[in-house]
Amino acid sequence: MGALLRVRRLIRRLPAKDSGDFPGYVSCLRDLCTARDRYRLYLQARRFALAGGIALCERYPIPQNWELAGPRLGEFAERLSRSALGRMLLASELRYYQHILAPDILIVLQIDPEAAVQRKTTEPAHYVRARNRIVRGADWSGSGAHFVEAGRPLAEVVEDLKVLIWSAL
Repeated sequence: MGALLRVRRLIRRLPAKDSGDFPGYVSCLRDLCTARDRYRLYLQARRFALAGGIALCERYPIPQNWELAGPRLGEFAERLSRSALGRMLLASELRYYQHILAPDILIVLQIDPEAAVQRKTTEPAHYVRARNRIVRGADWSGSGAHFVEAGRPLAEVVEDLKVLIWSAL
């Protein structure tokens, strides 16, 4: 779906960024595919954990970070609800995310935005800052989240993570 959207953007000379306008049904279908892929990955991690493994997941789809890893189609619910296809897309995407259970333990790594930019050299600085802002701005109350200051040396961060994970076992 992503490749199809890139070709469409090239042909129509559309911007790569979302404008907030309705993106079209192909983009909505891609969001549904993303939800399905996340759900399938969740099922694999869940089976692994139920078999005795420890599954560490980044950007786990929970309400606190849905902006990073959650439903996308709700933003276009008014438009999508006008057609049977749109209603099916909305319902299907939401169903996938509703079937993903909360994690056994939730750990939030916190780091200064500029330190994150320095460490994450494979992604554009504005993107790293924006993700950092989302995590810092989330309402984590009631989530049971454990916070680890990740701006310290890696060995210290890993030690804190080990303590949290082992205490949850």
